[in-house]
Amino acid sequence: MNTAEQIQDAKNCIFYTDYFYINEHGIITGEFIQRNYNYSTQEERNRILLDRLRGRGSSSLMHRSIFDKVGYYDDSLRSSEDYEFWLRACLIYDIKLYLIQRKTLLYSKHSEQLTRKIVSDDTLQ
Repeated sequence: MNTAEQIQDAKNCIFYTDYFYINEHGIITGEFIQRNYNYSTQEERNRILLDRLRGRGSSSLMHRSIFDKVGYYDDSLRSSEDYEFWLRACLIYDIKLYLIQRKTLLYSKHSEQLTRKIVSDDTLQ
Protein backbone atom coordinates (compact mmCIF):
# COMPACT_ATOMS: atom_id res chain seq x y z
CA MET A 1 0.00 0.00 0.00
CA ASN A 2 1.49 3.34 -1.05
CA THR A 3 1.71 6.41 1.13
CA ALA A 4 2.00 10.01 -0.08
CA GLU A 5 5.74 10.03 0.73
CA GLN A 6 6.34 7.13 -1.66
CA ILE A 7 4.71 8.74 -4.71
CA GLN A 8 6.93 10.31 -7.32
CA ASP A 9 5.89 13.91 -8.04
CA ALA A 10 3.84 14.01 -4.81
CA LYS A 11 3.95 17.83 -4.85
CA ASN A 12 1.78 17.67 -7.97
CA CYS A 13 -0.87 15.37 -6.46
CA ILE A 14 -4.05 15.72 -4.47
CA PHE A 15 -4.28 12.57 -2.36
CA TYR A 16 -7.63 11.26 -1.16
CA THR A 17 -8.73 8.16 0.73
CA ASP A 18 -11.44 5.62 1.41
CA TYR A 19 -13.72 6.32 4.37
CA PHE A 20 -16.26 4.98 6.83
CA TYR A 21 -19.86 6.20 7.15
CA ILE A 22 -21.06 6.83 10.70
CA ASN A 23 -24.48 7.69 12.09
CA GLU A 24 -25.40 10.43 14.57
CA HIS A 25 -24.27 8.16 17.43
CA GLY A 26 -20.76 7.70 16.00
CA ILE A 27 -21.42 4.08 15.03
CA ILE A 28 -19.86 2.88 11.77
CA THR A 29 -22.70 2.01 9.41
CA GLY A 30 -20.75 1.31 6.24
CA GLU A 31 -17.70 2.14 4.21
CA PHE A 32 -16.94 3.77 0.90
CA ILE A 33 -14.16 2.15 -1.08
CA GLN A 34 -12.94 4.29 -3.96
CA ARG A 35 -12.17 2.75 -7.33
CA ASN A 36 -8.45 2.92 -7.94
CA TYR A 37 -7.64 5.05 -10.99
CA ASN A 38 -4.03 5.69 -9.99
CA TYR A 39 -2.63 3.85 -12.99
CA SER A 40 -4.95 5.48 -15.52
CA THR A 41 -3.70 8.25 -17.77
CA GLN A 42 -4.27 11.84 -16.71
CA GLU A 43 -6.81 12.20 -19.53
CA GLU A 44 -8.76 9.17 -18.25
CA ARG A 45 -8.69 10.50 -14.67
CA ASN A 46 -9.90 13.92 -15.83
CA ARG A 47 -12.79 12.30 -17.70
CA ILE A 48 -13.71 10.34 -14.57
CA LEU A 49 -13.48 13.54 -12.50
CA LEU A 50 -15.85 15.30 -14.90
CA ASP A 51 -18.31 12.43 -14.41
CA ARG A 52 -18.23 13.22 -10.67
CA LEU A 53 -15.52 11.28 -8.89
CA ARG A 54 -16.85 10.55 -5.41
CA GLY A 55 -13.75 11.52 -3.45
CA ARG A 56 -14.23 13.52 -0.25
CA GLY A 57 -12.43 16.81 0.12
CA SER A 58 -12.40 16.05 3.83
CA SER A 59 -9.89 13.27 3.24
CA SER A 60 -7.68 15.14 0.80
CA LEU A 61 -4.06 15.99 1.40
CA MET A 62 -1.88 18.16 -0.84
CA HIS A 63 1.32 20.13 -0.77
CA ARG A 64 0.75 23.82 -0.09
CA SER A 65 2.44 24.75 -3.39
CA ILE A 66 -0.69 23.49 -5.18
CA PHE A 67 -2.59 26.42 -3.67
CA ASP A 68 0.06 28.77 -5.08
CA LYS A 69 -0.67 27.38 -8.57
CA VAL A 70 -4.42 26.84 -8.39
CA GLY A 71 -5.64 29.35 -5.83
CA TYR A 72 -7.96 28.53 -2.96
CA TYR A 73 -11.38 27.00 -2.54
CA ASP A 74 -14.15 29.24 -3.88
CA ASP A 75 -16.02 30.20 -0.72
CA SER A 76 -18.78 31.88 -2.74
CA LEU A 77 -20.12 28.43 -3.64
CA ARG A 78 -22.92 27.03 -1.47
CA SER A 79 -21.48 23.51 -1.66
CA SER A 80 -18.98 21.35 -3.55
CA GLU A 81 -16.08 23.78 -3.10
CA ASP A 82 -13.73 20.80 -2.93
CA TYR A 83 -15.04 19.32 -6.19
CA GLU A 84 -14.74 22.67 -7.99
CA PHE A 85 -11.17 23.00 -6.67
CA TRP A 86 -10.30 19.50 -7.89
CA LEU A 87 -11.75 20.28 -11.32
CA ARG A 88 -9.75 23.50 -11.59
CA ALA A 89 -6.56 21.85 -10.32
CA CYS A 90 -6.73 18.82 -12.59
CA LEU A 91 -8.21 20.24 -15.77
CA ILE A 92 -6.37 23.56 -15.88
CA TYR A 93 -3.16 22.94 -13.91
CA ASP A 94 -2.63 19.22 -14.62
CA ILE A 95 -2.59 18.25 -10.94
CA LYS A 96 -3.07 14.52 -10.43
CA LEU A 97 -5.59 12.88 -8.13
CA TYR A 98 -4.13 9.91 -6.30
CA LEU A 99 -5.98 7.43 -4.10
CA ILE A 100 -4.30 6.22 -0.93
CA GLN A 101 -6.21 3.01 -0.19
CA ARG A 102 -6.65 3.52 3.51
CA LYS A 103 -9.72 4.63 5.44
CA THR A 104 -8.82 7.93 7.09
CA LEU A 105 -12.21 9.56 7.52
CA LEU A 106 -15.40 9.05 9.48
CA TYR A 107 -18.09 10.61 7.30
CA SER A 108 -21.27 11.42 9.17
CA LYS A 109 -24.58 11.02 7.37
CA HIS A 110 -27.50 12.72 9.09
CA SER A 111 -30.63 14.76 8.37
CA GLU A 112 -29.03 18.10 9.35
CA GLN A 113 -26.20 17.74 6.83
CA LEU A 114 -25.45 20.88 4.78
CA THR A 115 -25.49 18.94 1.50
CA ARG A 116 -28.94 17.53 2.24
CA LYS A 117 -30.26 20.97 3.24
CA ILE A 118 -28.97 22.60 0.04
CA VAL A 119 -30.57 19.91 -2.13
CA SER A 120 -33.84 20.35 -0.24
CA ASP A 121 -33.71 24.17 -0.51
CA ASP A 122 -32.98 24.02 -4.24
CA THR A 123 -35.87 21.59 -4.77
CA LEU A 124 -38.29 24.00 -3.11
CA GLN A 125 -37.45 26.88 -5.48
